[in-house]
Amino acid sequence: MRGEPVELIARHNTQSEKSPYERLLGDAVRGETALFTQDDSVEAAWRVVDPILSGALPVLEYEPGTWGPGAAAKVVDCGERWHDPQIERSAPC
Repeated sequence: MRGEPVELIARHNTQSEKSPYERLLGDAVRGETALFTQDDSVEAAWRVVDPILSGALPVLEYEPGTWGPGAAAKVVDCGERWHDPQIERSAPC
């Protein structure tokens, strides 16, 4: 591994600039929701994560650098397929 020289530019926030955390809290107080995840997105994420955390689904291990376990092809709906550029195959419905 070989590095190269780079210029470091250090900058401090001025008093007139808000930190990202201050901006986020201010948006929350004002009801600005653009930087916040919507409820339906959070619920959808938990529907995926919760069964794994509770142990209801097994965690499938796979080799680093691969496109995941073979069972990943079953994640998509019929007619669609998991695209693995190393293996071209079509999954039957």
